[in-house]
Amino acid sequence: MHQAYGAAPGGRGIRRRTLAEMNTRTCSRAACESEPVSTLTYVYADSMAVLGPLSLEHEPGSYDLCVRHTRSMSAPKGWQVVRYVSVGNEY
Repeated sequence: MHQAYGAAPGGRGIRRRTLAEMNTRTCSRAACESEPVSTLTYVYADSMAVLGPLSLEHEPGSYDLCVRHTRSMSAPKGWQVVRYVSVGNEY
């Protein structure tokens, strides 16, 4: 099994992580390790934040959010927020 090195919890030493652990997506918010349910992207040219269903793969410049952070997401003053909600996903 492939393994990589990363900081151990608490910042002490080095801990091996499995490939499965490295591929697990979590919420992009700092210190949140919850499972993501949506993906947030920004369209800076249009002052727009777009929140939709979780993308199939993580893309650079996008943010995966858990239920709690999806519900509390806000955009800068003057920005438009577009929320795409798929049937059965009510955050």
